[in-house]
Amino acid sequence: MRPQYWIRNLLRQTGYEVVRLQPDGRSESLLALHSARVFKQLQINCVIDVGAHVGGYGSWLRNNGYNGHIVSFEPVSSNFRVLRERCVAESKWTAHHLALGSKNEERQINVTNATNFSSFHQPTPKSLLEFGDLSAISATETVTVRRLDSVFNDVMPRLDHPRIYLKMDTQGWDLEVLTGATGCIDRVAAVQSEVSVQALYSEMPGFGESFQALSDLGFTLSGLFPVVHDAGLGVIELDCVAIRT
Repeated sequence: MRPQYWIRNLLRQTGYEVVRLQPDGRSESLLALHSARVFKQLQINCVIDVGAHVGGYGSWLRNNGYNGHIVSFEPVSSNFRVLRERCVAESKWTAHHLALGSKNEERQINVTNATNFSSFHQPTPKSLLEFGDLSAISATETVTVRRLDSVFNDVMPRLDHPRIYLKMDTQGWDLEVLTGATGCIDRVAAVQSEVSVQALYSEMPGFGESFQALSDLGFTLSGLFPVVHDAGLGVIELDCVAIRT
C-alpha cells in the first residue's frame, strides 16, 4: 500500500477523510469511503470482481484497507496475462480467464484500442465522440462465458461464513452477469454495478432498468457515484452500490 493511502486510512479512523482530486476534478474518495463503511458493516470477506481488466479494482481495494479474498474474472487474453501476474504474490487473490454472463457459451468480444472499453456490445457514436480512438474496436476475440452460479462452488475460497460483495464493470453486460447469478445471488450481501445514464454501447440497459433488476433480486440502493462526465458535466455512467434488504 502506498504511503498516501496508509495515511488516508489512518485519518479515516479519526473521523476525517482526505480527498484526492483527479486533473479533471473527479474524486473516488466518496466511493472509497462508502465502500469501507459497507465492507465493515456487512463484514465482507470475499469480493467477486467481474470485468477485472488488469487488476486495477483489486489494487484499489487493497489501498482502501480491504485484506480479504478477491476472485477476479477477465476474458480478454492480453488483460488476463497482466492480471494473473498481479495476483501471483497474493494468497487471497485468484484470477480466472472467463467472462460471466447469462449462458454457458463461447462468444466473440470486441477488443478496443484501450482495452478497458472492450465489450460484447458495439460502441455508440457517443462513445467515439467522448473517447475517440480509445473506444474504437481493434480486434475480436473468442472467449469462454460461464454463468456465475455454474462455477460458484469451484471458484469460491473456503470460508466458514462467506460475506460476498459482487462488483461488476463489464461495459454494458452487467445485467447478463446478474441473470447468470440467480442460483447463488442469495449468498451475495452487496452489489456494485456500473450503470448507464448516457449509453456508450449499443443495447446497453439504462439506469432505470438496472435499478429495477437489482430491486427484483432483493437489493436496495445504498449509493450512487459518478464514474465519468461529458464535456458539459452531464453524468455518463455511475457506480451503483446496492445492499441486500
